[in-house]
Amino acid sequence: MGPKFSVVATRYLPWCFFGLVFLFYTYPMGLSDFWWHMNTGRWIWEHQTIPSVDSFTYTYARDDDIRRVVITRAYYLGQLSYYFLYTWFGIWGLLLYKAALLTTPLWLLWRFLCSKGVEWRVALMLLAPLPFLLYRFDELRPHIFSFIAVMLVLMQLEAMVSRLRRGMLLGPYLWLLPLTMLVWANLHRGFVVAWVLLAVYVLSEVVAYMRAKHSYDRRQVYLFGAVLALSIASSLLNPNGPDALLANFAELGGPFIDVIDEYFPLYKYAQVYDAGFIFYGAVVLVLGMGALMVRHWRQVTWSQALLFLGFAYEGFATFRFSYFQAILLPALAAPLLAPLSQALAQRRQAALWGGVLLSLLVLAYGVGIRSALWYGPLERAYFPEQAAAFIREHHLPGRLFNAFEFGGYLGWELYPEYPVFIDQRNLDYAVYQQYGDAWRGHYQNIFAKYGINSVVFYGRQPVLNRPPPLISALLRDVDWVPVFADRRAVIFVRTTLVGTVPVLDRVKVRDYLQQP
Repeated sequence: MGPKFSVVATRYLPWCFFGLVFLFYTYPMGLSDFWWHMNTGRWIWEHQTIPSVDSFTYTYARDDDIRRVVITRAYYLGQLSYYFLYTWFGIWGLLLYKAALLTTPLWLLWRFLCSKGVEWRVALMLLAPLPFLLYRFDELRPHIFSFIAVMLVLMQLEAMVSRLRRGMLLGPYLWLLPLTMLVWANLHRGFVVAWVLLAVYVLSEVVAYMRAKHSYDRRQVYLFGAVLALSIASSLLNPNGPDALLANFAELGGPFIDVIDEYFPLYKYAQVYDAGFIFYGAVVLVLGMGALMVRHWRQVTWSQALLFLGFAYEGFATFRFSYFQAILLPALAAPLLAPLSQALAQRRQAALWGGVLLSLLVLAYGVGIRSALWYGPLERAYFPEQAAAFIREHHLPGRLFNAFEFGGYLGWELYPEYPVFIDQRNLDYAVYQQYGDAWRGHYQNIFAKYGINSVVFYGRQPVLNRPPPLISALLRDVDWVPVFADRRAVIFVRTTLVGTVPVLDRVKVRDYLQQP
């Protein structure tokens, strides 16, 4: 490889790499939490205030339960951004927004690794598997902002510590870190992760200062502590205040930890979705970075070791923390990776270029099998679009009982005329249990309790690909008649309230739903 090629490749290959990462994340929008987030953004804009109670479900318990209140109020900045982008640019604008947001933390990690001396091609190869290992996070939800923000906070902390140890002024970080924390806390309540980083970093520098290990300026040390304290205080300037933090612990100690999949241990989560590679990939990552730290243990600080062990454990303990595990462990090991990568660059040039090329080909393959460029912006195979249109057109009687997976989307499409029974927020565990009972076919008392007059549900159970017990039971119940059926949804209405709505033959509906 000549010097001219190296210059051109160094300039353009990272752009190609992250361009492919961006396209990888243009996976079509699905039936995720996104829809109720965007619905909340619309509500905030229309009412010019942040909600204090839920307006999208009629089963909402209007009490002061900390989890319900925090979920209702916690994400307003991101929710407004979703609504505005959809209003201005439609679903494609949101899809590109999602891809840009999900690409950003990986780009920041690459920049961080390079700033620590890791050879740029080695850094790209380390990043190449991450989009695949983290593909289950490919949804437009506010947690993406926490993935970006944690890298920004880590980069700022490292820059501040570097200045501090050389006796330099902290400069723009005096205001930049508190501002980052303020914005983060109003985008997503994952800012508790930053509290852990801030606490460990300040304790580490206090110990180093007391041992006179670096050329500290006492005034700057005090200022460093003040900035970190101000950063923590600024994160409390959110609609929920400290409750945003307390709600995280309430969730981990509550009943939903056993039913919401993102709270599952990583191994169990991978089993549920038949994606064992995300667990084994995490094992390889932890063992690889851990072996590096053990081998060079004399160069590892106690704070690095503590953070490494903490994030490694949490990533396996619950799926929702596995993203932090994947991006923070390489960042913590970066100082140890740097000399090894530079030595590799001197001895194995051809291998590095080949590794980068292979990384590009693997990412291109991922783009080819999942990008919305080929399949459209929505996972239309799962969206009850026609069912929602049918409900609006025929003004079906409320209240609706809906499939859990449909809740956010139907709330967006049918609000305010039709609040839903349940959506992906799972605001009330008792309602979730009632939903499960109805799903299993024991619906009579529940429908009577809530005055339910219409049912919109999937006709075939996901994964098992057969009619769920509720639908089979309604097809036998003369008090309910089918009025709509397609491959995505089926609608029933109480026989006494069907009015002029065309009724379908229940035998034909049953036969249709049983077709493979």
